[in-house]
Amino acid sequence: MRLFGLIGFPLGHSRSAEYFNARFLRDGIRDAQYRLFPLESINQLPGLIEGIPTLAGLNVTIPYKEQILPYLSTIDPVASAIGAVNVIVISREGGISRLSGYNTDAPAFLDTLQELPPFTNALVLGTGGAAKSVGWALQKKGILFKYVSRKPEGKVSLGYDNLSQTPGIFDGPTLVVNATPVGMFPDTESCPQFPYHLLSKRDLLCDLVYNPVRTRFLEKGAAFGAATMNGEEMFLRQAALGYSLFLR
Repeated sequence: MRLFGLIGFPLGHSRSAEYFNARFLRDGIRDAQYRLFPLESINQLPGLIEGIPTLAGLNVTIPYKEQILPYLSTIDPVASAIGAVNVIVISREGGISRLSGYNTDAPAFLDTLQELPPFTNALVLGTGGAAKSVGWALQKKGILFKYVSRKPEGKVSLGYDNLSQTPGIFDGPTLVVNATPVGMFPDTESCPQFPYHLLSKRDLLCDLVYNPVRTRFLEKGAAFGAATMNGEEMFLRQAALGYSLFLR
């Protein structure tokens, strides 16, 4: 039985096992199973891989998409350029395990952008692995963007508290992407400390969180007329790409 799974911490919000096991069943694949592996530290990864010889692939979620890099034997060029990995394919030969890293978040978000109206600029909330994947997709699409962080770093990112004083940020239709876990189950009453009052009906809020379906971030944006999109489609697209990597 080939085993696949998800590493991260915590994992109570995840629907990955539901998705992959249903997909295996639908495709008639009887020798594969998907499980959740909550790791309190990335240092537990080698023990997990060596302790389960049938483990053939892993998805990676918060907070390990960047921390996973030193453990990889090879890394796909896209994932290398981004500096974040969310899919690992495990191969074993002669008692040696090799981990190959990929990023499916970025192409999944790029596909999502193809279906959206044009935007003059974007704001990406967060600076972690998911945020970097979103940034890669925005750059590929030719959309100017800035990261927004609790700890802004010069020209690289803006602070939440000075957005309203930053010239030109909301001059045209703006895409705002929450690439942080804020608002994710079970902490569903939380939301990024964003100046929602500056939004209008020409703007779009996209939350990469998919559980709950309607986050406080989206609710607060909608209250000021902004269009909203949750993380469901993004989740399904990146999962489908990961599924193809696992079984190729």
